[in-house]
This record gives sequence, C-alpha cells and structure tokens, in this order.
Amino acid sequence: MSTPTISVIAIALWMISLAVVGMYFYKGWATPSADGRVAIILAPTERDRVLENMRGMLETVQEIIDGLARNDIEQVAARASAGGMGAVRMPVGLMAKLPMAFKEMGLGVHRGFDELARAARTGASDGEMLNALSTQLSSCIACHATYRLTLTSKNK
Repeated sequence: MSTPTISVIAIALWMISLAVVGMYFYKGWATPSADGRVAIILAPTERDRVLENMRGMLETVQEIIDGLARNDIEQVAARASAGGMGAVRMPVGLMAKLPMAFKEMGLGVHRGFDELARAARTGASDGEMLNALSTQLSSCIACHATYRLTLTSKNK
C-alpha cells in the first residue's frame, strides 16, 4: 500500500472514531424505559453522585425560600450563588454518560441560580425572585418527568 492510501485510511478511521465518541457524548448512555422516560444507565457510584447533586439543588431551593420568608436577601443571594455554576463538579467520565439535553437542563438550573443571586443583589422584588425560583423548579420537574437514573444491569 502506498503512503497516501495509508494516510487516507488512517484519517478515515480517526474520523469514524471521533464521530462515535461524539455520538456517545451527545446521546449519553441512555435508552427508552418502560415508563416512557429516558433511562440514563449509570454505575451505582455515578447514580449516587447525580442524586447528591440533585439533593444539593433542592437544599438550595429550600434555603432560598427560607431567606425570602425571613426577608434575608443576603441569604437568598449567598445560597443562590452557592448553587450556581461554581457548584458544577462532575467527573468527565460521568458527564460523558449523560445525554446532552440532561446536561443542558442541569447547567441551565445552575445558571438560573446565578441569575437569581444577581437579582437578589440588585434589588429585585420578592415576587420577581419567587418567579425566578418557580422557573427553576419547572426545570427540575421537566427533568424528572423526562429522565430516570437506572443502574447498569450488572449492578442491579
């Protein structure tokens, strides 16, 4: 085989490999589930990590509501900021298993917390902040209605 032919074959194989990796990064390790949602297939430790992140978001929502109820705007801003993009800490291997739409929803919630923190610090009304928080919770509901976390069959 000539050198140009080998080069073309190598480039083609590299492009195919890149496409497969890209497809898994976009699609994640997901499959339709019996209840109509998308099952994201994870190892037990990965599932625990995602659930821990979700509980953290729920705690953030509770702390924001507590701050609003007590008219403690600094608490609202601090807790919203703590739940923002700075809180995103997922291992790369786990992120690769999550479908792109799931990642976009999760990152959207974190960005929403950053926006809520800015709103609190710039004098937004309680109604405006509650409306923003309602939008955050709508994202949570949409995600839970769309996805379920499923253990790999070898770990069930």
